[in-house]
Amino acid sequence: MMHHIHDVENWQRVNGELAAYCFPGGYPLLYLDGADTVLCAACAEASIGADFERDRPVVCTVNWQTPTDCGSCGSLIACAYPKED
Repeated sequence: MMHHIHDVENWQRVNGELAAYCFPGGYPLLYLDGADTVLCAACAEASIGADFERDRPVVCTVNWQTPTDCGSCGSLIACAYPKED
């Protein structure tokens, strides 16, 4: 399930910050900005007040199958079901 910017008030928060994992389930979340850049929760939180939509998070979704690097800080965003080697 994806949550779009129109639902930003309903995005999960932990201690006032955007969540890195959903509850229930504990699945890792990733965010996309208006330019389709993948963001970790910390970078999405930092850019939520950006002047332009291309720079703000507009989508929040579970990262299901592929570990992904944040397009802003480079940190690894885990996935819920990694492929087994």
